[in-house]
Amino acid sequence: MDYEGQKLCENLFYWMIILFGAVGWVYGYIEQDFVYVFYAWGVGMILSIIICVPDWPWFNRHPVKWLDSVPDRRAVPVTGTNTGTGDAISK
Repeated sequence: MDYEGQKLCENLFYWMIILFGAVGWVYGYIEQDFVYVFYAWGVGMILSIIICVPDWPWFNRHPVKWLDSVPDRRAVPVTGTNTGTGDAISK
């Protein structure tokens, strides 16, 4: 999931929970039973989990362009001025 997909997913989750909770609250107020708020909220939560948790293709529409990898320094042979003759410390 790319960054734009994360933003979309968060907004979908937020607005679905708010919408289902508000509809449940209005219906519960009309019916004078608070349990309908929890039913609507539960349905909204389940639907938002189904929509937001899997990595659906519409969350990957803006892929991140990664930088090229840096070559490993240990893999490159070292070419230096040390020829390997003589000691570095003289006695």
